[in-house]
Amino acid sequence: MTAPTAYRKIYDPAQAAHYSVAKEAARATHRGEVALAARALRDVPRHETLLDLPCGAGRMTVELARLGFTALVAADVSPAMLELAQARLRAAGLAVPLTLADAERLPFPDQAFDNVFCFRLFHHFPDDRLRRQVAHELCRVARRRVVVSYLDRRAFTARKRQLQSWWRPRKASKFTQSPDEMASFFRDCGFAPVADLARLPYWHSLRILVADRT
Repeated sequence: MTAPTAYRKIYDPAQAAHYSVAKEAARATHRGEVALAARALRDVPRHETLLDLPCGAGRMTVELARLGFTALVAADVSPAMLELAQARLRAAGLAVPLTLADAERLPFPDQAFDNVFCFRLFHHFPDDRLRRQVAHELCRVARRRVVVSYLDRRAFTARKRQLQSWWRPRKASKFTQSPDEMASFFRDCGFAPVADLARLPYWHSLRILVADRT
């Protein structure tokens, strides 16, 4: 039996800084992602608790605060990312609690948050074991709703990436699912999909699944 493909779980300071700068440089992409997140969170009451996991360098944490969420908690497995997030939040004049947390084994009690927002994490997971484990943890700590992004394998950008890998072989770093596959991870945890949103259906691969506890 071959060992499962590893994924980059914890960013060191140099990797964290590079990731943060790269995301900041892609301004059009950032605006599109914020708009998609706003659509997915449109019906979530702003006073309810919301866990942002993984928060990374705080890029989306700041935007969630700007969307009006007042009971926001941010968490990440990487201390280097949390340091960058703290600096970003401080510069924005925001006081958001930050917590060191591994999505595979969250340090929070059951239903600790009304809602969980998980952005740009699932495409890092190379196998269904990890996807199911993290889905279980997100659902365990969510009282009402989970909002989770993933990459749709049917989309043009995903198919383009796959074609490029054929003539420029390299280790896969982004993994895709179909909407049905993604929904199944959360159905198995007792959450029913209520929306599956895309930036541009069948063009951009980024989608957000919204699922409620049944």
